Amino acid sequence: RWRKTVAGFAWKVTRRNQDKLLLLKTPSHGAHITELTKVFGHRVRFLHVSRDPIKVIESNMQMHHALSSHLLQDPLDPTVLRDRIVREYLEIEHATIAQSQALDEGRISFITHEQLISNPIQHLQESFQTLGLDFTDAHANAITQYLASLGTYQQPTRQAINLGTPSDTEPETTAQLRSLHPVGPTKAESPPSRQTPAARILPQTGRGALAAVGVAILWGFFWLGLIWLLKQLFPDYRPRLDQLVWIGGSVIGVLAFKSSGGGSKSLGVVVAALTILVFVAVSFPITVINWHFAQGESRSNFLYHNTKGALHGLLAPSSIIYAILGMLTAYRHASDTGPKAPGT
Repeated sequence: RWRKTVAGFAWKVTRRNQDKLLLLKTPSHGAHITELTKVFGHRVRFLHVSRDPIKVIESNMQMHHALSSHLLQDPLDPTVLRDRIVREYLEIEHATIAQSQALDEGRISFITHEQLISNPIQHLQESFQTLGLDFTDAHANAITQYLASLGTYQQPTRQAINLGTPSDTEPETTAQLRSLHPVGPTKAESPPSRQTPAARILPQTGRGALAAVGVAILWGFFWLGLIWLLKQLFPDYRPRLDQLVWIGGSVIGVLAFKSSGGGSKSLGVVVAALTILVFVAVSFPITVINWHFAQGESRSNFLYHNTKGALHGLLAPSSIIYAILGMLTAYRHASDTGPKAPGT
């Protein structure tokens, strides 16, 4: 589920501009290297920026304090919170080092916050070269202009808060954190493919449509079988069970979505059409099972009267309502393109 959510997010934010690199700036992703590699394959690259551990810990304490007004329960004791932050921080960094060992050469670069501050152009260029990515003069100019627009950086005035009492093991932990980050990795031998994540994540509409056809046929037989069974058990009962078109639309849509690995508008249209087609297709045999009009008469009379009965059932107001709901439900499931990116 986590991988599908990340993939859906990446597809959402890159589908209009598939030539740009996507940057996922998330500190905990150091512990997700293995999972992110499963999502993006050989195209994913990692740039690890390490900072003085004490500053990271205090920054996290400040963030928790700033968000404390949104808590739905009593805030943690600052000392307990600080200890949890330190432990999670160490776990993430250990996972980063451990999981990065499985990466091919040139897939991860380590840089310190101090290096980035002292000479951003030089160190970013070196990191990009390590990762096999292009770092052009246009990139350097854009960074220079951005930094110039910020002016002289001034440390913001922060409210004095309780930062908690460091545990007895925190000095040892911070010492470990300072030593965990290797610097100066080897250069990648060849640049990665510029195929975008979206190219891998795009839904396989054909496979989904084929699955939808199979599910629609099975659903039609299930529907007819249920009608036949009820008729055998209750001879005077003549059900149509029009509600099954609504349920069927959901079943066909969900399974088509899962088979395709993602949704699309075209798949949604196909699934909606199949849903109404099943409804129309079962209406005639349902009429025959329930009524068997013109039994013993000519074939033309048999077809005429049972077709007329089927149309009467299809055009009933309740049938039309269920058919519309079934089509809308099928389309909604099969056209789902995944999580919506924040701000869009």
